[in-house]
Amino acid sequence: MESYLSTCLGPQAKGKIFITESELHAEMKKGARVRGPTPDVLFLRPVSINGRLVKWIDAKMYYASATYANNKKIPNGKLKSMAQRYNDSYGGRGGFVFGQGFCASLQDVVNNALLLDATPLDMSAVNAFQEAQFS
Repeated sequence: MESYLSTCLGPQAKGKIFITESELHAEMKKGARVRGPTPDVLFLRPVSINGRLVKWIDAKMYYASATYANNKKIPNGKLKSMAQRYNDSYGGRGGFVFGQGFCASLQDVVNNALLLDATPLDMSAVNAFQEAQFS
């Protein structure tokens, strides 16, 4: 997620517009930020995605089904409470990006966050970035 945003935004982004999960952990460890939940990306100012202002994004690399949305024993069943913790901690709604897509009726259950499907994304910029990093 972080690589994708960095690559897509590239040089046209004026200044730093988001903090990564690892940066949040470092700030919390130093005492510069109160300990709390850590989404993959925290925007320093809200960003408009699909017409909604988003303050944070958390990537999930699974298919999210509405069938199991209330089962607290699996990650899918914890989405609504996780979104609420992020919303409360960072003062705004955010979104989940699902690497394998999600069931449309999941939005009825997880109504406190934007749900995004990563499957149609062009990941060629991320793949090129990762190849350059590891070659």
